[in-house]
Amino acid sequence: MFELQYADDAALPSHTAAGLQRRLDHICEAYQHAGLVVNVKKTEILSQIQQLSTAQPMFTVSSAPLANVQQFTYLGSILTSDCDITHEVNRRIQLASTAFGRLSHRVFFNHNLSISTKVAVYNAMCVSVLLFGCETWTLYRRHLKAWKTTISSLCRKSLVFTDGTKFHMLRYDEGPMSTAWNI
Repeated sequence: MFELQYADDAALPSHTAAGLQRRLDHICEAYQHAGLVVNVKKTEILSQIQQLSTAQPMFTVSSAPLANVQQFTYLGSILTSDCDITHEVNRRIQLASTAFGRLSHRVFFNHNLSISTKVAVYNAMCVSVLLFGCETWTLYRRHLKAWKTTISSLCRKSLVFTDGTKFHMLRYDEGPMSTAWNI
């Protein structure tokens, strides 16, 4: 049970509702021995029920009911009751675009910086945000298409430079989630 605790977050997986209630009771008891209290307002239950007709079970901590939610954020990733990662992919795209926007005038549109510096900042600040947690995802074509569209859009915005009448553009190597650039 304690392997899934991180800082002030804890995940308690269980295959049955009764098993999860027992785990909740055990962890509350262990926290009380350490002088800690489970915050009922911040504690949420995400049930992944296979049958849609099954009613949501009610869980309690110290006789206080816990909220059942359809999605929540755990350690920076969005978890949903239907295990769909579309919300997480869209959030990662939004965060990468935001990171790009914050750096656009200082880095990407700055004509005094070299291309290699811009590529290094892009990979460090935009691509890393975009790909955070992706090794645990099962991606579908729609997710890959959204990723490719985002990466292409950000690259077009940031890595096209005018030099008199010539345009210089970096070519993006195609491939699954490739971040290699040819200059």
